[in-house]
Amino acid sequence: MTAPIVSLIPGPSVGEAVEEFLARPQLDRDTARSYRQTLGRLCTELGAARCRWPA
Repeated sequence: MTAPIVSLIPGPSVGEAVEEFLARPQLDRDTARSYRQTLGRLCTELGAARCRWPA
C-alpha cells in the first residue's frame, strides 16, 4: 500500500496551473484546444477535488 502524497508547500491546484498554461499568448487556437482536451482528461482521472478545473 502506498501513502498519499501531501504537499508541504502551498501552490496552485492542477486546474490553476492549467489555466495559467493555456493563457499563454503564443499558443494558437488549435494548440490550446488540443491541450485543453488532454488536460481535461488528466483532470477527469485526478478527480475534481484534486484538479479543480475548469474554474
